[in-house]
Amino acid sequence: MRYLWTITAAILFIASCFFSTRLLLQLADDTATAVAYAAVAVALALVQYASLPRAIALWSENKLSSGIHFATFGLLTSLSIAASTGALIGDTSHQQNQAVTSSTEYRLIISQIEQQQQLIKQLQQTAAIDADNGYRSRSIITLNKIPAIQSQINQLQQELSSIKPQSNTAATELFTRIASRTGLDTDTVMTATYIAIAVLIELALTISVAAAAEPAARVEARAQAQAKPKKSRTFSEYLFDSAKKEWEEINGTFTPESQTDNKQAIKAAPT
Repeated sequence: MRYLWTITAAILFIASCFFSTRLLLQLADDTATAVAYAAVAVALALVQYASLPRAIALWSENKLSSGIHFATFGLLTSLSIAASTGALIGDTSHQQNQAVTSSTEYRLIISQIEQQQQLIKQLQQTAAIDADNGYRSRSIITLNKIPAIQSQINQLQQELSSIKPQSNTAATELFTRIASRTGLDTDTVMTATYIAIAVLIELALTISVAAAAEPAARVEARAQAQAKPKKSRTFSEYLFDSAKKEWEEINGTFTPESQTDNKQAIKAAPT
């Protein structure tokens, strides 16, 4: 069973590190920064789950040190949950943006905007030529056509920004259905779901690490108990042992070995 918990902990640990690393990689501008962010994410995850068994082991000996380890574990767990949630939301948003930009409607509007912008350039060139040739009135008439075209471009850009991402995955389809039935926003449903997933990952990982580390903690506690020095005999215990030896001598169970022990005990008795 311990090996099963260890394998489970390893899988969940890799998943947690992956999400944290993925979020930090989205902030990196170059390869060196990405490597540094990835190393930091893995190091924090190692500290996070190394502090939990240590906190449990120190609880019976040093409450303050154990509390510091528990606080470190709790803080890093919160950061890991936030990182996992952010990574999942970032990946979903990226997929939705790709779905929008690859749609036929988006490409059609982009094409119309480019055509209108090209028309404005042509009108500006024509007006400049007319102005150079002395046809100022015709140049002004040509330039007066540009505001109407620019207004059309603005309308097209508004239509472009109003395009809603289509649910191209099962997850986004599920979020859309839940939002339509609960009256909530799709982004709110998505965020709440990803937070719940991140919490479940960290909770399962915590249980797995604690279960895998339990046998080692028992062995360490047993070794510490065996390493404790034996208590010295009290004066009452010394008197009891002396009386016991005298009783053995009176009842015929006295032996030369017990006589020697008795003499040594009498000599060692405090005066």
